[in-house]
Amino acid sequence: MRAIRLLVSLLLLISLMFLNCRKNDINFPAASFAKAKKADLTDVNKPMNVSLAKLYYKMLTKEYGNKVNNMGGDNRPNRKYVYWKKAITSENSRYSFVEMPLLYNRKATVVKKDRGSVQNKAEEDKIAKASFDRLVIYKNKKNANLNQRIVTYTPDIDYLERHNNDISHNQINKIDKDYSGRIEFKRWDGKLLFTFKYKDGKLLGRYLPKMANSGQRLSRTSDECWGTTTYYYWETCYYADPEGLTEWCEYDIYDIDYEIECYSDYGDPEDYDSGCDCYYTTETVEPPGIENNVTDPCISAAIQTLGDGLPNLISALWASTYTGTYNTRDLVLEQNTTSHPDWMAWSDRDATKDYIYFNSDFFDNVPMGSYGTVPATQEVWASMLAHELVHRFIENRGGATTTEFEDHETIIMSWVGAIASFLQQGYNVPLADARALALDGVSEVLIDKYGNPVASWNTFLQDHYSLSTNDLEALVVPYYTGTKGSVCP
Repeated sequence: MRAIRLLVSLLLLISLMFLNCRKNDINFPAASFAKAKKADLTDVNKPMNVSLAKLYYKMLTKEYGNKVNNMGGDNRPNRKYVYWKKAITSENSRYSFVEMPLLYNRKATVVKKDRGSVQNKAEEDKIAKASFDRLVIYKNKKNANLNQRIVTYTPDIDYLERHNNDISHNQINKIDKDYSGRIEFKRWDGKLLFTFKYKDGKLLGRYLPKMANSGQRLSRTSDECWGTTTYYYWETCYYADPEGLTEWCEYDIYDIDYEIECYSDYGDPEDYDSGCDCYYTTETVEPPGIENNVTDPCISAAIQTLGDGLPNLISALWASTYTGTYNTRDLVLEQNTTSHPDWMAWSDRDATKDYIYFNSDFFDNVPMGSYGTVPATQEVWASMLAHELVHRFIENRGGATTTEFEDHETIIMSWVGAIASFLQQGYNVPLADARALALDGVSEVLIDKYGNPVASWNTFLQDHYSLSTNDLEALVVPYYTGTKGSVCP
């Protein structure tokens, strides 16, 4: 696959320019606004139609734009565009509206499954490819209030395969009698508001996303509330022929996360923030007491940058996979340059306390190759701190087996996102960089996030992060050489 990408790299560059032009071309022409008057937008007797929708859309994009945030620090242009040629006008008892396809230079797709269900990447790839977005611009029949929602259709695999992997005939008020899947409603900026869930054509209810705070977890799973496994896909499209007429797209898993959804009473696009009880218990991991005995200027600066918020950052890190009681122990931060001269950091415990040791002489003792000789930045030492904090949590919870390697298997399966979040909150590190720093400490583990064996570290990175080992090094090395990040004193 990497060889194919290299062969088409030149075509990709050309295609991106062509794609931008092509998708700009499908915007409506300015002359069409003459067909709709602004006064008609607020006239309760004038239902929403394509001309009015175009006028509203022009006002919307003028004020808010149409840029889309990319995943993983991707800096290529990404915008969303309406395809007016396929606009559909309709109404229900409350609203008149226009529904039309929403296209992207690069599309992000979310596939959700019940937490604990077995991953099947082939099925999830099919779902990601078949999912699509539409923009619905609607008008209230009673007061002429105007608004819009991005509506995402995501099928279940059984329904999708019954319909030959194409569900595009569905509309918001003309859903298949056997439709099974999700229909998500989002704001123009992409924020998810709520989800309609269907099974065999029946609306099960409306569900709200509830992201638990640190330490909050479900006290029980019920018909009203459950956890989901969320797969984030990122689309990359190429043109498969020199004329740019045949588009070929790949959908790669970019990230995997866990969320909580809860049942809410049926509502409409304007009513999305009430009536949801997820049976939370607030079980917070207590912040540790910290004794800092580190004197090395760089490592000390890395700790001091986190300041008084460090105990709470540690609490949030530990709580990210918290499922029960945890007896927080005091934490001691020390320097040690002799016990493990070839390690940057390590940790241990005694009967009452946890200890994390930093080797300030590490760069003097270990040849760093492409990392050079410049001392690591504060972000590197902070990633070491977070890594060792996870070791302490795993072992204190009784989840460790006997070796550091087996701890690392647990980290690769459950903790990469949490360590990345620690770095983002403490140092405002970009997500892609934070994740790379988190992965850098467990590169010897040859299993994936689900415990399945992989052929190589490069295979794991390609399958789950769309990165090669060279890509990972390019993200990490600048933090070791000081060309990126917070330079040490």
